[in-house]
Amino acid sequence: MIGSAEDNKAVVIEKTPETMDVYEEKQASIVCTNHYQGRELFHQKENLIQMSQSASVDREERIRELLVRNPVNTPEITAKILRDQLGLKDKFIGYGNEMAVNQLISHHSIIFEPSKRIVWVSTAPWTLGKYVAYDLNKIFAMGSLEDNVELYEDSLTIPADSFLLSDDYKKFLNFREMKAKMQDGNEVDLDLLISSNPQYYDTYVLAGNQAYKNENYDLAIGYYMTGLGKEVASKTEEMYLRKQVLACEKKKLGN
Repeated sequence: MIGSAEDNKAVVIEKTPETMDVYEEKQASIVCTNHYQGRELFHQKENLIQMSQSASVDREERIRELLVRNPVNTPEITAKILRDQLGLKDKFIGYGNEMAVNQLISHHSIIFEPSKRIVWVSTAPWTLGKYVAYDLNKIFAMGSLEDNVELYEDSLTIPADSFLLSDDYKKFLNFREMKAKMQDGNEVDLDLLISSNPQYYDTYVLAGNQAYKNENYDLAIGYYMTGLGKEVASKTEEMYLRKQVLACEKKKLGN
């Protein structure tokens, strides 16, 4: 995505190794997630599969939903949108779900106000820390720097998200720690795992996999079925859950 303050316009450049397209929007806003939107690439088979099987369209629709509520955008509103962790129609879908704008995995995000040449850069963790503002007019006018000086505009700082002070944030950190242990082949207390992120479908994938590994197939089926009842982010993951239920049933029959 590129923007021009002089033209008061933004476009999205879409590119494959063989083709390029430029996507423009006639509305007051332009949204880009992880799929093509231009005429040249939209109908490609790979793009249609991406749109139908991944959470990319859900994130786009969620952003548009939030923009409708805020027809006059500001850097603060943009930060709030980039930090949004809910699904469509404000449904809570668990922390870390790919269907949310903020999946609690992003390295950073930036906010530009081109007409004023001000840029905000997020700080850790996952776009939740404060956004530090830089006035590019001042920076470009400085030339070379010989001394180590602070360049940010403290008065324009966007505060950190209050989610960082919540019990749910602490629980999410515990969830990440337990998930990492399980990915390394270790076992965890499944009751603690589930209580750390109970609305996230992947919590039940992890719990089901541990129960399956321990040949507790009835328990595993229960976890997988609970996961299917949550907001599953992709068709691939939904198919995996269903496949695991069938695998458990076969194991119970001795096959």
